[in-house]
Amino acid sequence: MDMRHTLLCIAMGSLAGFLQAQDVTQTPLTKLLIEPSSTQLPLAKADLTVGPLESKEQSLCGTYKIKVTPFAFKNDHGNITLAMSTEDTEKMSKGKPVDFTGKAISAKDGKIKPIKGKTKPDAGNHGNVSFVVTTEDGDLLFNTTYRIESK
Repeated sequence: MDMRHTLLCIAMGSLAGFLQAQDVTQTPLTKLLIEPSSTQLPLAKADLTVGPLESKEQSLCGTYKIKVTPFAFKNDHGNITLAMSTEDTEKMSKGKPVDFTGKAISAKDGKIKPIKGKTKPDAGNHGNVSFVVTTEDGDLLFNTTYRIESK
């Protein structure tokens, strides 16, 4: 093997190692942005808006607002927390699906509504998310998209 061939092999090996490291080493998730969504109910429609969810102590935390048309007395807002370990947020950052649980706490009456969901990555830092919010009136299924924001 001549010197040029040896140098070319070393360079290609270094480049391959660099590219592989780029695929594995993603910037950690610091904020999750969820697009507004809605679900159809018997005789009504529920529109959900979730504020930016920030990574805090093994969770993603933020706020939510729900508007129920035409039943304004069912409108609600409050805090939302999704249990997401560091391992879960790393999986999401690498484009892998994650199952999660959480809770929405109403600012109106303090009632806690359990949440279960799953992320399904599309590509890069975004994908689809489905979650079920359990209320006293039944389960509400929301399907929407998310985007990961990093530092």
